[in-house]
Amino acid sequence: MSAFLKKEILSHIRNGQFVILVIVFMLFGILNPATAKLTPKLLELAKDSLASSGLEIHAMKITALDAWLQFFKNWFLVLIIFLLVEGDIFSKEYAVGTLIISVTKGLSRYKIVLAKLVVLVTAWTLGLLLSFGLTYIYSDYYWDNATVLHIFSAALGVWLLGLLVITFFVFFSVVVKTSTSALLGTGLSFGLIYLLSLWPKFKKFSPLLLSQGSQLITKQLATDDLITPVIVTLIMGLVLLVLAIPVFNRRRL
Repeated sequence: MSAFLKKEILSHIRNGQFVILVIVFMLFGILNPATAKLTPKLLELAKDSLASSGLEIHAMKITALDAWLQFFKNWFLVLIIFLLVEGDIFSKEYAVGTLIISVTKGLSRYKIVLAKLVVLVTAWTLGLLLSFGLTYIYSDYYWDNATVLHIFSAALGVWLLGLLVITFFVFFSVVVKTSTSALLGTGLSFGLIYLLSLWPKFKKFSPLLLSQGSQLITKQLATDDLITPVIVTLIMGLVLLVLAIPVFNRRRL
């Protein structure tokens, strides 16, 4: 498995996927505090034109909270970009038949699934840490992060929900042949979870509560409210992984 894992990492480096992800996560981390910092200045520049339209602009006091609200508002867009960049991690090998060679050489199929999952989880974890670290550093430099509650708990929720999305994507990638179908299956699954979340009795169990970092840092949610969604998320991820391996063992490569 270590040789196959090394191949996956080298492939990501050669194809430029790691470079793209580093740029995306860096931009995301820097833009959060930058947007908060520049918003009052942009509004000031537009003050006259807005006033002529009957809109009155008052002075805004920007704090670290505004930067973190940007972080927890925009993270899902970054996750979508992440999936688009990594979307062909299985499908390209189905297309050219390289997995057949690996299996013929004696590599167990479950190790292929685990190796690709490890690469995706590692890339997501390091990328999110990079974004979080840059937002944290700049926000603390310009303001004071100590005034914002539950930053780390909220970020942990985002990370866990990202892992669940990745696990769904891996599951559908072993079921279907194309990256488009795998991404569509992942999107439809979370669309179903969203619809179920509208049902009050299911809402407290919904993994999507982990995406509500902005509500956590603004005290609209308590950390205890996330315990059940965390447990549900971990169980769902484990079940998907357990199901993915036998499905991949039976499929034609």
